[in-house]
Amino acid sequence: MEKSLNRIIWIDRMRGLAILSVVIQHLTYCFENQFVYHKLIGISNMAVFFFISGYIIEKTSRMTSLQDIRLFLKKKTIQLMLPFIMWQFVVRKFFFATDWQIITWNDVAEGFAHPTLWFLLTLYGYMFAFAGLNLINTFKIKHLNTIWGGVIYFVFIQIVLLFAWKITGNFHLATLYFPYFSTGILMSALSKEKWLENKTAGTISLISICLCTCFWTSGAPSIINIILKILVSFAVIQLIYIVCQMDWNAKTDKFIQKCGICSLGIYVIHWTFLPMTPYSPLLPQNELYGLAITIFLGIVVTYACIFINQFINLFPIIRLLLLGKNK
Repeated sequence: MEKSLNRIIWIDRMRGLAILSVVIQHLTYCFENQFVYHKLIGISNMAVFFFISGYIIEKTSRMTSLQDIRLFLKKKTIQLMLPFIMWQFVVRKFFFATDWQIITWNDVAEGFAHPTLWFLLTLYGYMFAFAGLNLINTFKIKHLNTIWGGVIYFVFIQIVLLFAWKITGNFHLATLYFPYFSTGILMSALSKEKWLENKTAGTISLISICLCTCFWTSGAPSIINIILKILVSFAVIQLIYIVCQMDWNAKTDKFIQKCGICSLGIYVIHWTFLPMTPYSPLLPQNELYGLAITIFLGIVVTYACIFINQFINLFPIIRLLLLGKNK
């Protein structure tokens, strides 16, 4: 059963900053040099999204029966898998191809094995994990229907994902990002958001970011690299939360919150702009120059995505197919 939830400013701000960083990260592929801030964005932005997703799903969903669970999964299939299928296969094949192509079974297999929109597919899988927790709670087993029961359940899911990664060589993204999703759920269930405001922990987080980011290497799934990613990602989540509690300039706040509200649309739409990015003229050797270029291009692309998102929202059927929204 879905509960109504008024918009929470810090959530919209946090999600807005995260999606803007995703756009900026993908625009950095036009640079030969990968600077430190590229690494920091690459480590943490999707972790922020999964944390927020876990937090929101716990706040907005209550399932007390099998019927509630069935309706929940049906709704999430529409919200997540419909946009995934449309943008991953249909839009790419028929609207952004030089020639129309028939979608083959190989295309489908490749799209699911190596999806561009992997966040949607991974988050959809997490919805089943969350539904499983609620299924257990419907049985009202004394020691499982508690926060500690939830912790044990999430640890079990994490172990299953680790084994799946080890055995198949797949599920590495689902394995790496599940801790942030489950932490968001637990923090929401405990209503312990204030823990993120601890200034001492914030200082430690800032130091961790400065030290760990320099040693993290993109694409290297070593134990050290995974530990560094976890430390930096949780540190970034806390620092962004602190930033989102501050007073903001009105225009900046309006733009970032709009990014947060339209984050799904920006995520699925911004990929279409990446091939248009001018690669050769943008080869800065200076870190600040590179940062300025990517922020500028990121804001321009994000504004364009918001405009397209609002245009899509004018047409109910197209909105349902491309954004997974009924209203």
